[in-house]
Amino acid sequence: MIVTMFKTKPMYFVFANQLLERATYLIFYIVLARILATEEYGILITVFAFSNIVQIIFDFGLPFYVQREIASCDQNYSKLDVLFTIKYLSFPIIICIELAYLSIVRDINPIWVILIGTATHIQSINLIYNSIFYAKECYKEPLLNNVIAKVIFLLLFLILIYLKYSVILFLISFLIGSMLVIILQRANLISKHRILAKYTFSLAGIGEILRSSLQIGTGLIFVTIYDRADIILLQLFMNYSDVAIYAVSYSLFRSFQIFGSSVLLPAYTKYSGIFGRNGHLEIRDIKKEFYTLVALSAIFILIACVFGEWVITLLYGSSYNYSSIIFIALMFAIPGVFLNNLTGVISNSTRQEKIPLVTTGVGVLVGIGCNILLIPLIGLYGAVSATIITEYSVFIFQLILLRKGSVNNSKINEL
Repeated sequence: MIVTMFKTKPMYFVFANQLLERATYLIFYIVLARILATEEYGILITVFAFSNIVQIIFDFGLPFYVQREIASCDQNYSKLDVLFTIKYLSFPIIICIELAYLSIVRDINPIWVILIGTATHIQSINLIYNSIFYAKECYKEPLLNNVIAKVIFLLLFLILIYLKYSVILFLISFLIGSMLVIILQRANLISKHRILAKYTFSLAGIGEILRSSLQIGTGLIFVTIYDRADIILLQLFMNYSDVAIYAVSYSLFRSFQIFGSSVLLPAYTKYSGIFGRNGHLEIRDIKKEFYTLVALSAIFILIACVFGEWVITLLYGSSYNYSSIIFIALMFAIPGVFLNNLTGVISNSTRQEKIPLVTTGVGVLVGIGCNILLIPLIGLYGAVSATIITEYSVFIFQLILLRKGSVNNSKINEL
């Protein structure tokens, strides 16, 4: 089953793109963890975590919205101008919020905040470009664009390391790498597909898009909050060194999630297309992805248990040995992550956005509540426990809601 899934071209290109993205930034984080003091690295990770939370709040679910609309509405690109306008207008608001909390309240270097905030915003724009390509079932172009941008970024980054420049220049190289991707993506859409997204301000158009994407966007906000709340709360209850220890294990844990995304991104286009044509999904349409995700979860847990300590020591050094224990424990959340992502994709592709909206909202409450309760009691293990409980809770709640009724005539309870 797994071999069959990864032989398909969409799966191969999406997986390769996700792997490249994760591997590049994993290298970036590993190098910074090795050259910075533990506390300083913890501060940097806190900025990234908070920036991602703020970014997703203003993301409004637009990447998923555009992929669904183009895939199910016969390649309709009429709303892209307004969609990109929303992203441009949200940028100054995002930077102001990040500066207000991180620089004024937490006294973190504002240059770090601006550079990281700008880079994460640009990366969110790239997700929209990826969604346009995926909706058109063009999976090769995003990969090639990303390869070019990442090679240039890594070369620049390695030169800066060799010359022993400051963290600010490392972050500038990170920003340049993010900008290169969307420049190449935009050029590709214009030259090969004749799709030109322009700046178009229309209150009516903005309102229409936000109303349509609101439920998906709110659900993604909830997912990001419970996904990164542990970093923010660890920094409040403990210290930046503990944040660094946890962040090392959590970054490796998240690296395995690219396999789930590689399965589900093409599936989202497939499900949206089937639902657009037939008005419903059948159980046979989702079985392959379900069994693939379950099998991958079991394999990854085994890999983590056998090789986890060796990998972390090799990559990050002996200063982060304790992270290996946290990493192995976190990996038991992987089945929950994969399966709640699957039920979320089924819900969104069949226009039942309320299901992930409600369940991820519950996930936020469960995650924050568990973190607040458990971190003061058992420290880093409290954050790990909160992650595991939250991921499985979201999956169980989504499955209950899907089985309670139906996915537009498809019987999910047959799973």
